[in-house]
Amino acid sequence: MKQLYALLRKDFLLDYRNPIGLSVLGAFSLSAGVVVGLVYRNSLWPEESLLAVSLPLALVFLSIYTVYASFIRESDTGTLDGLRLSPVEPGLLMIAKTIYSTLLIVSSSTVFTFSALFFSGGTSAPLEGLFEWLGVSSLYLGTVSSMVSAMLVYSEARAGLAPALVLVFLAPFVNVASAPLNQILQGYTPAPGWATALLALSLGFLAIGYALSRFLVE
Repeated sequence: MKQLYALLRKDFLLDYRNPIGLSVLGAFSLSAGVVVGLVYRNSLWPEESLLAVSLPLALVFLSIYTVYASFIRESDTGTLDGLRLSPVEPGLLMIAKTIYSTLLIVSSSTVFTFSALFFSGGTSAPLEGLFEWLGVSSLYLGTVSSMVSAMLVYSEARAGLAPALVLVFLAPFVNVASAPLNQILQGYTPAPGWATALLALSLGFLAIGYALSRFLVE
């Protein structure tokens, strides 16, 4: 736990001392919410249809962004070799990167959601269960971002491969997670166990990342 805390604290301090990355992430989340909200302000479509389409798209972008804020950033700043020489297990490093990426995604998507709802002028969209959906979805997205980042550390074509790989890994999850999202936004209660199923899928993918971390990181 001490090593995990130290890794998370290191990433936090990196963003605290050089907040450009967080500023860009926050600016995107807020401005994207403004644009989407203003588009729907005079629309005949209800705000729940707004979120059902725009929220998954925003999550995809956030996932692609966090790819470059994970292992790739460590490589660009020259600190990845130091982490490899440290006594930290590669699996623990993968978990730490996943947790931090998850925190970035869930906080940014929350800003986007409130911004879109506020500027659309609508407040009737059901929010009960939405943030639970965001939590389990962000865990999966954070895992995907960390794995893709580790895979592309030494790739010269990372700019094009990162979006492609993220979309490949996200397609099956979005297919499963879209039904509960639409039901929640329409005011219905999804079938029991939907959150558990999505969480199990997220943890299962994290287990795969943990198992492959020794080959991806070392």
